[in-house]
Amino acid sequence: DIRIPVVWHVLTDGPDNLISEDTINQEMQWLNDWFSAQNNNYASGSSFWADVIAVADDFHITFELAAFDLNGNPFNGIDVVQSTKEEKNDMMVLHKSDYWYYSLST
Repeated sequence: DIRIPVVWHVLTDGPDNLISEDTINQEMQWLNDWFSAQNNNYASGSSFWADVIAVADDFHITFELAAFDLNGNPFNGIDVVQSTKEEKNDMMVLHKSDYWYYSLST
């Protein structure tokens, strides 16, 4: 089996606008459901692919939050980046002002 460590980079303009760790864990579950052929939409795939569509046993891939940062220190896999934002040409532009790690304990 292949285990792939994932780091979530959360961009925020302050602690009041953080997504919860529960939300991140739900997204990780959704990702793993897709790569194990267990998602809700799997059975509704096009019949065009019926002969070559993968089944759960084909994947053997699990995504998990990284347990260590790039320096080998214990880490919860969630990188919160403080940023400022501005609108430019009808698009939101984020500017990195500082990197900081924040535990999203629930």
